[in-house]
Amino acid sequence: MSVDAIPEENVYTTEVVMASVDTDDSFNYTTVPVTRVPDPSTESLQDTLQQVRISEVKSTTSTVIEPIGSIDRPELVQDFTRNYLLKKGMQKSFHAFQSEWYDMVQSGKLRVEPNEAVPDCYVENQRLEAEIEKLRREVNRRVAEANKVVAMAATLKKERDFHRISHRRVKEEKRDLMTAASRAEESTESMREALDIMREKYQKVMRQKTTATISLDRSQKEVDEMVELSKKVLDLSMDGTTFSAARAHDGDSRGDGGDGRPTAHGAILPEPQLPRPSFVGLPETSMPPTPIVQNRAPVVSAAVREFAASALEGKAPRLVKTFRAHDDGVCALAIDMAGVTVGTASDDSTFRTWQADGELLLEGAGHTAWVAGCCFHPSGRPVAATASGDATVKLWDLTEARCTATLSGHAYAVWDVNFHCSGDFLASASLDTTVKLWDVASARCRRTLRGHSDAVNSVQFQPESNMAVSAGADRSCMLWDARLGRATAGLMGHRSAVYHATFSPDGVHAASVDATGVLKLWEMRTATCLATTVVGTAGSPANRCAFDPTGAVIAVGSEDSVIRLFSSADPEAGPLCEMAAHTDAVQGVAFNRATGALVSGSADGTVRTWVF
Repeated sequence: MSVDAIPEENVYTTEVVMASVDTDDSFNYTTVPVTRVPDPSTESLQDTLQQVRISEVKSTTSTVIEPIGSIDRPELVQDFTRNYLLKKGMQKSFHAFQSEWYDMVQSGKLRVEPNEAVPDCYVENQRLEAEIEKLRREVNRRVAEANKVVAMAATLKKERDFHRISHRRVKEEKRDLMTAASRAEESTESMREALDIMREKYQKVMRQKTTATISLDRSQKEVDEMVELSKKVLDLSMDGTTFSAARAHDGDSRGDGGDGRPTAHGAILPEPQLPRPSFVGLPETSMPPTPIVQNRAPVVSAAVREFAASALEGKAPRLVKTFRAHDDGVCALAIDMAGVTVGTASDDSTFRTWQADGELLLEGAGHTAWVAGCCFHPSGRPVAATASGDATVKLWDLTEARCTATLSGHAYAVWDVNFHCSGDFLASASLDTTVKLWDVASARCRRTLRGHSDAVNSVQFQPESNMAVSAGADRSCMLWDARLGRATAGLMGHRSAVYHATFSPDGVHAASVDATGVLKLWEMRTATCLATTVVGTAGSPANRCAFDPTGAVIAVGSEDSVIRLFSSADPEAGPLCEMAAHTDAVQGVAFNRATGALVSGSADGTVRTWVF
């Protein structure tokens, strides 16, 4: 170990000083104070030991010199020994060496040689050891730093490999996307060409449709003329011929062939036979005779006209009757043709019929899930149909208060159900994106209409026709020809799910409402949108709509629990009036064909009647 490595306060050196001899005459004496010597008789052992320690310390510290950095002389052997003992912490050996060394020096047994220095090899060894130790510490520090660098390099290598793999994957994805984009571009070009061809075909079909419509109108006009002519001939025959009471009861003797319609010449005039609706592909026996309606404009009473007139004047109907129909919400309601019975469907899985005054007539419990739709037989027969979340449609005999048939075929919940004008066929709309046509007599599915890409929320037949309209969650309404079992037109324009679509009483127009509260009015002959308006607060869904028997007023029930009336002539002018009495969403509205009253059903479980 070198001298540099020894602490400065523990470094000892020996120096020989030659004292000059002075005579007593020239020596200047200094008065030295006499120190009182303690009395030996009173000195204790502790005092003696303390004095010895003080003398040893004085003798030891008297040789401490300035820091080694200012010494130019080589280290002596005795100093080397002292420094070595102090460095190693050998205090007892150090004191023993000091005591013995000074005793020998004082007694003359040991002579201190001024040039007795430590050999250079030992000094050099100490220096080299100190340098080696220093270098060893430096090497350890550098090794630690190198380990950190190696670990960092390994981490960076892993990150580099990860990013390299990601880069390759991105390049492959880019290449795949470019390939897909090229294919999509090629497909777009081919589809564009196909679209142009289809557009030409569509225009051609539309021209043919227009021509066919004109021909149909002409044929209808000719039929009307023939009917008028037959009536005139019948009137003339009745004026020129009289019959006795006996002949009136005897068809064989009056020359009328038993049909009661003699002519002026005694010949039989056959009943004019107009084409009635029928379903292509179905047995003719399954389609019973349908009443022939010469004028499609509905026959309305004075009360119905008064309701429409008051509504168009901006007057608000008054609430005249409220009754709780179900403990849970009312999902849908319907009124029979006579206007005396109200049917309600509910979330409690039941179907109930009521008198107009709120008296319960019967309850149909058979569905295993909520009942979403209901309707009555159009001929006035005591028959009703219900649609349920259990994916079935049930037919009910209201006279016997029992379920007569369960129509199963849908894969998911059935949202709506509606009778054909003949009453022999039934259409159902389902969550499985299909509309099914059912034969009521055989309780069998005759056709499945596919065209929607999402749930079908409602379906309704056009009055006195085989056409039907369906509303879907795919933001479209579709017109169907039930005879052919295919779609004839699509009513596009809604930007959200269409909740309900319905025909006007004359079948010329249709109305639809959607999940954002938009009401649209459509013209059926050209399948074009005539008007669009927002019902109430924008964004609040409109759940149900209905035309009044005159077709002049449209009622809309909304999620905000408000019923609004619109003019079918100009819905964009805004609501004629608003009726807010329900405490929850209005999910059913219907007009009474006999009295003109408006009946509403709500998720609050109540049914309310409104009149002017």
